[in-house]
Amino acid sequence: MTHVVVLGGTGHIGGYLVPRLVASGADVTVLTRGKASPYRPDGAW
Repeated sequence: MTHVVVLGGTGHIGGYLVPRLVASGADVTVLTRGKASPYRPDGAW
């Protein structure tokens, strides 16, 4: 299994990237300042 750390994962690019990584089977850790929600709702969150 692949483990990926995404900095700023709730931003514009992370909002698309993180759900795709989760769907591909990656173990994902998202680091964020906690001031924003993801741009796009997705079951991966």
